[in-house]
Amino acid sequence: PAALSPTATMVKNWNSEESRWLRASTSCALRATGRRICERASATAALALTATLVQPDFGTAMPKGPRSPVVVTTMAVGPEFLELFSQRFLFDGVHVRALDQRPIAGETEIAAKDGDGKVIAYFAWRPLNPGYAMLRQLLPPIALVCSVLGLVALTQLRRIAHFADALIDREAQSRALAYYDPLTELPNRLYFREQLALEIAGIGEDVRSLAILCISFEGLRDVAEQFGVAASDEFLKVAARRLSAVCRDDVVLARISEEGFAILSLGAGLREARVLGQRLRKAMDTPLALESGRVELPCNVTTRVITDSDVDPADELRQAEIALSYGTDGDNSAVAAI
Repeated sequence: PAALSPTATMVKNWNSEESRWLRASTSCALRATGRRICERASATAALALTATLVQPDFGTAMPKGPRSPVVVTTMAVGPEFLELFSQRFLFDGVHVRALDQRPIAGETEIAAKDGDGKVIAYFAWRPLNPGYAMLRQLLPPIALVCSVLGLVALTQLRRIAHFADALIDREAQSRALAYYDPLTELPNRLYFREQLALEIAGIGEDVRSLAILCISFEGLRDVAEQFGVAASDEFLKVAARRLSAVCRDDVVLARISEEGFAILSLGAGLREARVLGQRLRKAMDTPLALESGRVELPCNVTTRVITDSDVDPADELRQAEIALSYGTDGDNSAVAAI
């Protein structure tokens, strides 16, 4: 029948100003046109009718007169229609589902009604998911790129960790060179002076006093001239081990000059300092066995007790060293106190 081919039927012009009646009127027009077409079509034919309000130029140019036309279009529902429907609305797998068929999971559908409004079939399709489809296509290259980036990041992290370890080692070596004597492996003068400043600042809180003991050996230069510098260095190493054995763990023993050592005893008074000095002298009374022979050198010890936190640490250490130049007034068994 001619009604089954795409046709355009001009229906009564509706007043565009009466917008509240437009939808109802258009629906009536579709029903009326549908009845007329169905009377001429076969009972099994399926038709799609669309109504369009004609208003050209997006409203910038209006038709003459107070009315606008409504165009009703009919088309037979077949492969051509389904293809156009799919392309127009970007649907995938558009098909007609009969009432006796079960809906397929994941599909979307709309009801197709006859002229009396009774559902006769369903338009069904599978909604497209462009983002998911693109993700599935891009997932392999994304995984490859992420793997490469992860490998690069892991390599860089290993390099950074290696560099950090090397930097820490160099810092430790620099600190050891700055604060420790390489010959005796004892703290040097800089370390001793910093510790002295910290301990003096704490006098009056938990500690009432502290003692500085300076130690020197007479004749060490003669040993270097007679047996060589290696012999004097060996003497200092052995002397450092003997002095360390006498000192407690809370005592700071440092080499502050080429021939002298210093001890910082926290909380010690004059009596405790004298007792420690005597122990140090006694430890050095026994001759030292070196590769070049047995060496015995007089050991001078001076003490300086500090009870005030307002003193200059560098000046206190300097005063204790100056006292070594005065000796012990010829008494090798005495400990000079300042």
